[in-house]
Amino acid sequence: MSAKKNRGLSDVAWSVGLILLLTLSAMAASHSTAPSVHIVNLFVAAVLVMLVAGCSPVLEVHTPKAPRWFALLWGLASCVCSAWALAASPNPARSWLAESLAALTTLVVAAFGFEMVRRQRTHLISSLGVVCSMGVAGWLSGGWALASASLSTSRHLVLSLLVLTVVAVAVRAAFGTAEQQLLQRCPEVTSSVGTGKWALASAALSLAAVGAVPAMLMLLGW
Repeated sequence: MSAKKNRGLSDVAWSVGLILLLTLSAMAASHSTAPSVHIVNLFVAAVLVMLVAGCSPVLEVHTPKAPRWFALLWGLASCVCSAWALAASPNPARSWLAESLAALTTLVVAAFGFEMVRRQRTHLISSLGVVCSMGVAGWLSGGWALASASLSTSRHLVLSLLVLTVVAVAVRAAFGTAEQQLLQRCPEVTSSVGTGKWALASAALSLAAVGAVPAMLMLLGW
């Protein structure tokens, strides 16, 4: 019963989050000349960063709390890079994607460095994987700041919204499969975190994973 309740709450949170993200992006795109549009989108991206960093449970019982800090730091850095790209770059999508390569390379180096300074390097591989995964999730959250700019320049608005939705559904399905496998191996994770928080974390992570799509659509000129 608890597993079904967890999945149901997670799906509801994900659906509401996706509708809000797409609706706000579409509304902002329709008022693309307003000076506050980018501020609204940056605020939305920052909120998603906070959800990923603050609500996401540690996905491995032996992993320290550091992954949340990595998600927060890289998420905020992504929002700053998105703001700079929107304000100063003639091609925001290309700028943000180029910065993403540098940021994610730095993330891997920083994650290895963090593991090396740990006093007890138990479960090093799983800890490294979670640190990198959470850092990537935080960074991708900042990509949602480009959503309204992507939609406002799109020649096929409905198609762009459809692509965003399809990718979000595909990512959500992949997360659902991964969750089931994780809960089968570590059922104590849910009990230690709580059903509601786990559901919110699952929704936030799966929404964050779609954050690079707006930049890709903008770069492709859709």
